[in-house]
Amino acid sequence: MEATVYYPNFVPLTENSHTTPEPFISKPGIKYPEPNFIVSRTLNGEVLSRYSDDLWDFRPYRLSGNTGNARFNFSVFSDSTKGDVKWLMFIFLFIVDSGKATGISISTCMTYFKAIRSLASYCEYKGILVSEALQKEELMIGFLGTIKSKSILRGLSSTLSHLISISSDISGYKVSSGLKFDVLRLYLNKLGDDNQHPIIPNRIYAELIRQLEDFISEFYDVKDRFYRFITAVLSCDRYGRSPSLQKKIGYAPKNFKPYFKEAAQEHGLWEYFSRYKVSNMPSLSSFIAQVQHGSRIMLHAFTGMRSAESLSLPTGSLSIINGVYKLTGTTSKFVGQKKETSWITSKEVSNAYDIVEMFAKLVAKVLNMNEKDIPLFVSTSYLSLGNSVIFDGVHLAMADASNKQNEIYNLLDSEAFAVTKEDLNELERISPFRAWECEKAFVVGSIWRFTIHQFRRSLAFYVAQSALVSLPSLKRQLKHISREMTVYYCQSSELSEEFNDTNHIAKLIKQEKPEADASAYISNVLNTEEKLYGAHGTFIERKKLKTEEGILFSSDRKTIIKQFKKGEIAYSETPLGACTTLSPCDKKLLRSITSCLTCSRTVIKASRLDRVIMRQKMFVEELSVSSPSSIEYRTEKDELDTLLKFKEHIVSKEN
Repeated sequence: MEATVYYPNFVPLTENSHTTPEPFISKPGIKYPEPNFIVSRTLNGEVLSRYSDDLWDFRPYRLSGNTGNARFNFSVFSDSTKGDVKWLMFIFLFIVDSGKATGISISTCMTYFKAIRSLASYCEYKGILVSEALQKEELMIGFLGTIKSKSILRGLSSTLSHLISISSDISGYKVSSGLKFDVLRLYLNKLGDDNQHPIIPNRIYAELIRQLEDFISEFYDVKDRFYRFITAVLSCDRYGRSPSLQKKIGYAPKNFKPYFKEAAQEHGLWEYFSRYKVSNMPSLSSFIAQVQHGSRIMLHAFTGMRSAESLSLPTGSLSIINGVYKLTGTTSKFVGQKKETSWITSKEVSNAYDIVEMFAKLVAKVLNMNEKDIPLFVSTSYLSLGNSVIFDGVHLAMADASNKQNEIYNLLDSEAFAVTKEDLNELERISPFRAWECEKAFVVGSIWRFTIHQFRRSLAFYVAQSALVSLPSLKRQLKHISREMTVYYCQSSELSEEFNDTNHIAKLIKQEKPEADASAYISNVLNTEEKLYGAHGTFIERKKLKTEEGILFSSDRKTIIKQFKKGEIAYSETPLGACTTLSPCDKKLLRSITSCLTCSRTVIKASRLDRVIMRQKMFVEELSVSSPSSIEYRTEKDELDTLLKFKEHIVSKEN
């Protein structure tokens, strides 16, 4: 029987052939790798990890933008389980057939590792072997009962699927045939539903954007001076340093360079630094990281990128073509291989982008790297102003999002983000089945804790249905990005290839639209206190009269969302109220607002009607002075008369 050659599953995912380890050649029967078998290499091809090592380092194989852990630490396991855990991970990394040409990513293998680590811990506690647990159904069910994490349970499901797919003659493990996957699904259901990331309420969202814009604009005003200051600091190991440090590195007082305050004054920055308590190199290092984080949050708020997507952006990734702002990077989630992807954004990110690109170019200068090869959000610790990191030749460290001290929120007015009763009411309108008041994070008075996932979902939700943006300031802030995203993401059934990644914000907008439309319809039509007119509005009013509690019971919400998902109803705002037509509107072609009055799908509110009449009166009065004999004047006058007649009709009906 011939030997079998197994190529690493992660090989299709790497762009550098030097990093590729040798294939594993297995002879008939169970054949473990030799202790010195190379499992990973550095970017330049040097040995990084061998099978016998208790730490396997796979950082060179991480996909673009992925900064998660990529090191498998086997030293935490006892002798009774370590060998099994190593062999199982080797099976997933080298032997199993992923079923995809793109292989298995290291981040996916890390998910498997967490599941196997939990199983090993259970086996150590019970005093049993891993092979025993996998083979006996009662032991596996006992293990399932200890799992409290859905991600670990899902990881276990995948690992078992892979083990079942290969012969036990190869793996050495006989997985219990009695353990059905519906048992795993049952345990998944027992863990309950994961709460979705909340939509950021209008007021809090608008306040964050306002504070970010002010902060970034203020920094942008001193950006050029700041660049010259940092360049001077980097070019001289004494400049801006304390006297004790200058003395420590071997200089006499007569050769001292200006201390921090004097150096900052030379560049006209001391007053600015004083505002943010930047008084020495360590505080400057922390401040730069906070500015970088604030700029990154600005990009997330106006693109809807995932965290890994923003970390995949290179310098030079912002383009402006015919007034359209676009960021281009790479993505890999669910795709497997790196793929160029673009995100529509708006001019609001321009200053933030310029700032982080300046930081990246400074880091490139320190590392003696080509600016084109440096990621946009590379760690600013390479500047060695405070806590420094050294490039290890394996990977570039990225901006550390886990260090709370480096977050921009430390420099903003956090009290403005305290949850109010109105904010809580808004959350309840959007997701009424979630017990918001029972969650500590959303109790009135608690400070809202922002996450990147929230920016992504909130932007998708508000772009999907602009009627949910009730605050004028937020409408103004999101005006440009909403318009551009609607044009490029929403106005055709087929997405352009550059926006067609499986998990792109464009697809999330379409996914969120039914629920967003339903929320707007429920809030502005079904639950409004204002009386409704127009054909659909009158229909709703009649329904309300038939029940003492109004048309909408809380249990009906899911039914209404289903109707929107099935395309049985639609919702869009109009100057007069709303429209619920499913088909393309043929009234818009007439450019006549009065055509909505007789539409069978219209909802008209008296307050909106009065506003339209007032504006139409002003317009007609202007035309009566400038061109009283024109066709335009007669047309607009007829429009006004029709609106007034409709108003008179509903008033007389009320009386």
